[in-house]
Amino acid sequence: MRLCVHREKNRPSIISWSAGNECSYGCTLEVRPHVGQGLRPHAADPLRGSYRDSKRRYDYSCIDLYSRMYPGIEEIRDYLDSDPDKPFILVEYCHAMGNGPGDLEDYWEIIRADERMCGGFVWEWCDHAVTAGTTDDGRPVYLYGGDHDEAVHDGNFCVDGLVSPDRVPHPGLAELKNVQRPARVVEYDQDEGLLTIHNDLDHTDLSQYLRISYEVRCDGVVVDREDLDLLEPVPPHTSVMLRCEPNVPPAGRCHLLVTYRLARPDSLLAAGHLLGFDEIPLRNADRRHRWVAALAGRPIGETRLPVSARAPGSRPRPRVCAAPSTRAPACPYPWLRRAASSWNARSSSTSGGRPPTTTATCAWSGSAPTTTRPRPAPTASTSRRSPGASPSAPTSASWRPRSSPPCAGGSSGPSPTTAS
Repeated sequence: MRLCVHREKNRPSIISWSAGNECSYGCTLEVRPHVGQGLRPHAADPLRGSYRDSKRRYDYSCIDLYSRMYPGIEEIRDYLDSDPDKPFILVEYCHAMGNGPGDLEDYWEIIRADERMCGGFVWEWCDHAVTAGTTDDGRPVYLYGGDHDEAVHDGNFCVDGLVSPDRVPHPGLAELKNVQRPARVVEYDQDEGLLTIHNDLDHTDLSQYLRISYEVRCDGVVVDREDLDLLEPVPPHTSVMLRCEPNVPPAGRCHLLVTYRLARPDSLLAAGHLLGFDEIPLRNADRRHRWVAALAGRPIGETRLPVSARAPGSRPRPRVCAAPSTRAPACPYPWLRRAASSWNARSSSTSGGRPPTTTATCAWSGSAPTTTRPRPAPTASTSRRSPGASPSAPTSASWRPRSSPPCAGGSSGPSPTTAS
């Protein structure tokens, strides 16, 4: 350990020293400071500490950081509620194997909310596998445990990284990037048109680092877009209120997508590089997806979704009911068109090919909408609910995430030593 400390002591990226990776804490480590002062890492390097990983209760007075591997959220809360005298660091907390990692946002809610949390480490950076050519369609082939006829192996347990062996990012890396974004929305008052953004950086003014813009997406389609200028400094761990009054359509599933992009190029990234985003649900009169609302509004007894005439061999064009006062745009979803065609085929086979008894309106073909059975236009009280249930209570005018950090004062955010 003495040689390790002296070899690496000038590397600023090293924040602590481990004397026992994945080992239990016992009497050997408890008496370690008495063996020799030169063996104590923070005696040789007083600016950095040491940590141990253990599940048992011992005398931890000789260590500087308390650490655990893959603790549950409740275990972390229990430790913080016990009034500990040492900060908590997650030696490993997310395993990036297969469909992992998961629960990243849940862990970082605690890390950001408590100064005693020092962050954590994801296991691991890259998949470990051996390249063995490509498939017929050009995809790489990788070999791992068992592919070399060995009797004892761990299968694909070494394929557990955020990137592939040739460093192609997995979806988990994109999630981790956004969880650790430099800024985030902590409140949005849609009625007042005020967006509150918190600077999660430790040493950088937000106004000098990034540019903010927003989009309004209705059923996945961008209907409004604007830049939000930071006209005043936003020091580390402080918040700023921005005027944000987007145009929200009266119907459809609408979200406010706030994006953060690099303001100036640096040694690794170009200006405009995406740093992260926030997505906020927006209130309107009818929050259902417009195509779902149109299907739900068909007259009772209608068992067939009419399809307009089409050329032989072309895909069907679904047509659905709509209120007389509305005209739905062309459906951009191929899966819904295929579902409509399959629905019609089944309906024809069960009804002997007879047309439906009720004529549905035409909204996707571009012709003037007509109906044989008028229905009221959607309102805020026509939201989907069980029969006999009372209308849902009005939603709060202000949106907040599940948990948010303090929004004022430079001392209210995570400490400068927090991993971010």
